[in-house]
Amino acid sequence: MVMRENIKIIAAIIILFLAVFLFEHRSYFQSNQRQVVQDAEFILTEADLEEASVWELNGKWSFYPDVLIPPTDSLEQYEANKVLVSAPHQWNNYVKPNAEGVTVGTYHIKIHVPRDDEYGFYIKTIHQANRIFINGEEVGGIGNPSQSLAAFEHENDDKYVVFGKSEGRVLDLIIHVGNHFYPKAGILYPIEFGEKKVIQKEYLLKLLLDGAIVVGYIVFGLIYFASYIQNRKRKEELFFGLFAISLGLYMSLINQKWFFLINPGIDLSWQLRMQLGMFLVVVASWTYFLYSMFPQLANRKIMVGSIVVLGVYFLAYTVFHPFQYDSTATAQKALFWQYVYVSGYIFTVPYNIFVLIKAMLLRMEGAKYILIILTSFFCYITLLGTNFLMGVSVDYLALLLFFVLLFGFASLLSYRANWSYEKVQRLSEEMMTHNQMKDEFLLKTSHELRTPLNGILNVSKLLMEGAKGPLKRAQQENVMLIYNVTKRLEHLVEDLLFSSNYMTGEVRVSPHCECCAWLELAD
Repeated sequence: MVMRENIKIIAAIIILFLAVFLFEHRSYFQSNQRQVVQDAEFILTEADLEEASVWELNGKWSFYPDVLIPPTDSLEQYEANKVLVSAPHQWNNYVKPNAEGVTVGTYHIKIHVPRDDEYGFYIKTIHQANRIFINGEEVGGIGNPSQSLAAFEHENDDKYVVFGKSEGRVLDLIIHVGNHFYPKAGILYPIEFGEKKVIQKEYLLKLLLDGAIVVGYIVFGLIYFASYIQNRKRKEELFFGLFAISLGLYMSLINQKWFFLINPGIDLSWQLRMQLGMFLVVVASWTYFLYSMFPQLANRKIMVGSIVVLGVYFLAYTVFHPFQYDSTATAQKALFWQYVYVSGYIFTVPYNIFVLIKAMLLRMEGAKYILIILTSFFCYITLLGTNFLMGVSVDYLALLLFFVLLFGFASLLSYRANWSYEKVQRLSEEMMTHNQMKDEFLLKTSHELRTPLNGILNVSKLLMEGAKGPLKRAQQENVMLIYNVTKRLEHLVEDLLFSSNYMTGEVRVSPHCECCAWLELAD
């Protein structure tokens, strides 16, 4: 029965993630979006615009390696160097670094539109610096792609939009791209194209979705943090609050980069430091949260060791920062330090997942919510791999993961709190039952003790009064001792009887005021 329920949960989450993924890429199935650019040209008709408002410019682009062609120059004089490449792609096989280790190249396509108007392009990732020209005019870019290292400026996985007006129903698009040391360079993700108002709307929607995720994580974390401040008992609330806040801050540093949009003066080096450091904080707070949730499953020494390792990596990548942007930087060094960074999670993350799986297999409190969290992570990571390998976007999936994670973690915490409350309530009911049994026992015992005590008192009193004949002095003293001790026991039994009757509700005490008259004593 439990296994069947778990299978249903896993299937439901997988179907949910696939449904959102397919909805995000519904235009791919509505039209032939796979290779719309043929021989560096894209012919768009009015019917095409009505069918799909946004097009991904996938297909064969013209590429001119090792040269940044001025937009005013004729491309015919560079015809001998032109190659057709499939974009998006990595250009490593086409370009050669110069003496300073810089590689450059120029992309070109010509877009034929049904009418002259303003059109837009949504740029996701073009590593490592780029400038965009439409019909000979520069319309935007990030960084400065230059063959000279002194003039070269890097970018940091930035996403942005550019706009330009067609001339003679043609958009002549030229993209200058430069790379210094990044292992993967070129147009790495599809460029989206459409009318200006449509691209603006799409970009605004992506900004709002990303902002909603950031604010949602932070607000949710603050709620649990405030809850812990009020009671200071449930440490899992504290660490879950820190986890959600740190995750929200990390989300503000990636994707649409809200933090850097608000603070545009931060240079590339510090952007990368903040991104790498904040993700380490996210993993550390997640580790603390799991330990506080399942202290009986998580090994304290392993947890402390993981936190120490993450702290060392935090110092190494935020304070010392091994990534350099000078002439000594190479792709091999960058790749090496990337692998070193990933190695910091090789033990911590799998161990945290192991703790969750163990808690689920042992059917601990909230096991089904743990299953929801694990399945959601697995689906998101799988689709992120698809994003990495095939260049398909997963923007909506981040929002879905946000809601599923919050539901899973919040339900888990709520379940644990309700389980603790029910446990306390059961203990309270048991204590009340035992207390009632105690009162009934004392009441019955008191009644049973009164009868023999009264008999002893009466007999000893008769003996002291000489009803059975005169007693010797020693006998008289013994009888008086028996009488006095029995009288004291009688008072104790009366007190027990009164207390038992009061606890069972048979005796009601109603305190009230009485007027007292003071008497003055004569001197």
